Amino acid sequence: MAVRTALGASRSIILRQMILEALLLSLAGSAFGTLVAYPLVKGFVHFAPADLPRVNEIHLDWLGYRYQLWLMHSGDRRLQRGSLRILSTAQICTA
Repeated sequence: MAVRTALGASRSIILRQMILEALLLSLAGSAFGTLVAYPLVKGFVHFAPADLPRVNEIHLDWLGYRYQLWLMHSGDRRLQRGSLRILSTAQICTA
């Protein structure tokens, strides 16, 4: 960020880059977590003791994915609200 500022980038451009990086990281983390969770759950079910009640009912379902998407979306909204506050403060300070 310091290099971009030194090269003349405005605060809004730097903030836009930070938001984009945060969104991409959250998307990549969610995708990676989902890909890792599936084989781990399957492995747990496979190696679980036979006398564990309802072990065959353990699985990943769409409710978990919806919850994950909701968490990601709510985090994005908080990030957007915070960035708007930062932008309005930056405009007041530079004016």
